[in-house]
Amino acid sequence: MAFSDFWRLGWDCARQAWAGMKRLLFQPFEAYRWFTFGFCAWLATLTDGGCNFNLPGGGRGGRGGRAGAAAEPFQRFGHWCGEHLALVLLLALLAVGVGVGLWLLLLWLSSRGKFMFLDNVVTGEPRIGIPWREYRAEARSLMLWRIGFTVVALFLVLAAIGIGILPLLPLIRGGGKPEPLALVMSLLPLLLLVVTAAFALGVVASLLEAFVIPRMFALRQGCLEAWRGTLAMLRGRWSAVVAFLLAHFLLGLLAGVAILAAVLVTCCIAGCLLALPYLGAVLLLPVTVFFRLFSLEFLKALEPELRPALEPAAAAVPPPEMPAPVLPAEG
Repeated sequence: MAFSDFWRLGWDCARQAWAGMKRLLFQPFEAYRWFTFGFCAWLATLTDGGCNFNLPGGGRGGRGGRAGAAAEPFQRFGHWCGEHLALVLLLALLAVGVGVGLWLLLLWLSSRGKFMFLDNVVTGEPRIGIPWREYRAEARSLMLWRIGFTVVALFLVLAAIGIGILPLLPLIRGGGKPEPLALVMSLLPLLLLVVTAAFALGVVASLLEAFVIPRMFALRQGCLEAWRGTLAMLRGRWSAVVAFLLAHFLLGLLAGVAILAAVLVTCCIAGCLLALPYLGAVLLLPVTVFFRLFSLEFLKALEPELRPALEPAAAAVPPPEMPAPVLPAEG
C-alpha cells in the first residue's frame, strides 16, 4: 500500500468515525444516552488502565543516629516476621488470593463491558441489560483468552528480563563500581528485549481490541475462532495493519494533546473530573466512541462481509456525500 493509499484510507475511516460519533452523541444530545454509553465504556476499560502508587521517600544524608532510629521499627518487624513465619506466609497467600480474585472480577466485568459498549455503538441504542445477557458466551470466551494472554505476557516479560540480565552477571560478580560504558552496553540487550516484548504484546492487544472483539460480536464466535478468522483476513495485508496502527497512534497523539489542552485551559479542573472513574468515562465519550468507530470502519474496509452486522440498519447505506471507506488493492 502506497503512502497516498494509507492516507486516503485512514482519512476516510476517521471521517466516517467522526460523523458517526457526532450522530450518536450530539444529534440529538441526550443525557441518558451519555450516561448509559459512559457506564458501558467505563466497564469496558476497567482493566485497561493502571494505578500509580507514590511511595513516600526520605531525603539523603542525615546523622547516623537518626538513620538507626528510623531503621529500628523495620528491624523489629523483621524479627517478628521471622518468629511468626507461618502466619506471615498465610497472610501473604490470603492477600495474593484476594488480589487475584479481584483481578478476575474486574476482568470478567471488563469483558462483558466491551461487548456492551460495542453493542451501544453499533446499534446506537443506550442499553445495558440486553447486551449483558446476549453476549454472555462471547464475553466468557474473551475473559478466558485474556487470562491466558496475561500469563503468557508475564512469562515473556520475565523471560526477557532474565535473558537480558545475563550480560550483567560478570559485572555483579566482579564487585566494585562498573565503568559507565560497560554498564550501558550490558543494559542495552535487556532494554531491547523488554521493548521488543512490550511492542509485540501491544500489537496483539491492539488487534484484539480493534478486529477480534468486533468479529466475535458480528459472527457470534469464540475468541480463538475469531483470532483464526482475523489472521486469515490479515494474511497478505500486513501493510494495512501497519497503516491502521500508525493512524491509530497519530490520532491518539492528537486526542492526548486535545485532552491536555483542556486540562491546562481549565486550570486542571478537567483533569480532576476525568480522574473520577465513572464521570471521567462519560466526559471522554467523544474520544472513546470515535476510536471505537474508527477501528470498526477500518475492519469493514478490510472485510466488507462484516458490514451489515457492524452498523445499524439506518446507516447500512451511507449518504452519497460520505461513501464508505474501501481498502485499496495491494500493489
